Amino acid sequence: MKYISIDGKSRDEVIKEAVKKFGKEVKVLRILKIEKPSEETEKKGLMGFFKKKEIKMIETYRGWFSIGKANPEEEEEERVEKQNEKTLPNHAHQQILIKKENLPNEVQVISGLDELKKMFGDILEKKIEQEEFLEGKNLENEFKSYFLKNDFSLEFAEKFISKLTVPIYNLESFKIILKEKMKLSLSLAKGFPSDSGRFFILFGPTGVGKTTTLAKLAAIYFRDFNKKLRFITLDNYRVGAAKQLEMYANAFNQPFHLIYNLDDLKAALKSVKPDEMVFVDTAGESLTKDMRLSEVEKMIYYFPEKTVKILTINANSKTSDLNKVREKFSRFQYDYYIITKLDETGTIGSVLDFLYKSEIPAAYFTTGQDAQDIETAEHGTLFKMLLD
Repeated sequence: MKYISIDGKSRDEVIKEAVKKFGKEVKVLRILKIEKPSEETEKKGLMGFFKKKEIKMIETYRGWFSIGKANPEEEEEERVEKQNEKTLPNHAHQQILIKKENLPNEVQVISGLDELKKMFGDILEKKIEQEEFLEGKNLENEFKSYFLKNDFSLEFAEKFISKLTVPIYNLESFKIILKEKMKLSLSLAKGFPSDSGRFFILFGPTGVGKTTTLAKLAAIYFRDFNKKLRFITLDNYRVGAAKQLEMYANAFNQPFHLIYNLDDLKAALKSVKPDEMVFVDTAGESLTKDMRLSEVEKMIYYFPEKTVKILTINANSKTSDLNKVREKFSRFQYDYYIITKLDETGTIGSVLDFLYKSEIPAAYFTTGQDAQDIETAEHGTLFKMLLD
């Protein structure tokens, strides 16, 4: 006697298929509902770093059949089984039907192997998932540590990592992807366009280096483009600041105006000649006050419409403070950033974090106290400052 198994979507389909293939001599032994794999789908791993195949299971029916005549021993087993079916209660009979020991030996072996494969497959799959999860978490922690070491905010680190869509298996690959994404997202103007106009106004909090930066900008136009200059300061609160800008004006041998009121401003603007570049300093303000800014805002109204407005920010500041500066000076609708004091910070993450979220471009970086310590904003300057 020969034993065979056939799968189908229903009990009737299994029986019909058996009769179709082997004729009416085929004899039904057992028909059970089972699960079998249908197709593979790709499952996204932790942070998009690891991907694995997931097997979908579907329910189906498997029937075991005998073909041919039974030998005397098999006939005796069949007779005993029929007798049991008559004498045992229905629920006991159902239990016998699903016990593996009541299946033919060949079917028992096949079924046992299938179950062992499934059991060990499940164990192996869980082990792989655990290893991938732990490996992914270790990488995630390593990437976060890199961000925090470079003074990025934790919020930025977590958001950046969560948006990664390609597998990354080590820190070096991560650094490359970080720089590439930064290149695409950071807005750097590399100086001012040639048609920017003739008026430049600098804003920023106290201590950011506005006055020195203004002199450096003026030096570019004086030295490189042979332009005539005029200096105006709206900062009449700090005597030292006005004196400093006047000193720069005298060094260039160019006119200087200290403004106390609107009449002073109107007179200074009226004296500006068509071939002059005008550089305007403003009063600084702490992050907790804005009285001076209100006065500056009133005076800005009298400048020409085509005036370049620049917010200076200190590279040595925390991301949270830079965000406060951006919000505090937003009333002036500035056009560019100048990042100052890159030479005074050991980390650049807060600046990258800040610029990454901003649509306003950085035009220049300052890197020292001398007039020539200013350069157009380039990605490479910032990336060189990232710590390993």
